[in-house]
Amino acid sequence: MKMLLWISCCFLALVSAVAPAKIVFYTSHGGNYEIYAMNDDGSHIRNLTNSPFFDGNPRWSPDGKQIAFARRPGQKHVLKQLFLMNADGSNVRQLTHPPESAGANLTYAPDGKRIAFVSVKTGNPEINVLDIASGTVKQLTSSKVAMSVDPNWSPDGKRIVYRYGHRVRGEAIYTMSADGTNQKPLVRPKLGALLRFSPAWAPDSQRVVYCEMEW
Repeated sequence: MKMLLWISCCFLALVSAVAPAKIVFYTSHGGNYEIYAMNDDGSHIRNLTNSPFFDGNPRWSPDGKQIAFARRPGQKHVLKQLFLMNADGSNVRQLTHPPESAGANLTYAPDGKRIAFVSVKTGNPEINVLDIASGTVKQLTSSKVAMSVDPNWSPDGKRIVYRYGHRVRGEAIYTMSADGTNQKPLVRPKLGALLRFSPAWAPDSQRVVYCEMEW
């Protein structure tokens, strides 16, 4: 039996952890947004990036050896791009290039070979998938009346859950196959002052938890 869980007014910290107990995060503590890593008890804080640009939204690779992140390589009007570095901050390389864009909402496929991210290259937020080895990007969603954001890859690698914000019908939670097919609502849209966001899979890939906020 498939179960759906929801949490009201849940605010998630912008951190991502990988065993054994390492946390990667970003902060503007030094005046510019940079990426740091630390142990889960707050010790051994290490500055991983040191650039004049915005660096943020880091995500561990499934094997914990690399970190994908978003960087704005220029002034505020420049679109963010997807970058990759080793877990110690070395070997930084750019994965996407204009007219592509990659902001927050990065999620790895369980095999570590692909990254799903949100791009606004069409003028509307859509979910894309990057093949790391080849550098090819495939757009999975396409809508002129809704934004598709907050992708999260299922642990079994078969599906992606995401937030679907329709301009008229309201907020919903959708799922699709990893290739972009079979897009369907898991939680149907609801009108009114309502936000649904940050969906995430349970380890068994059969349940989803998401945040819901009304005001």
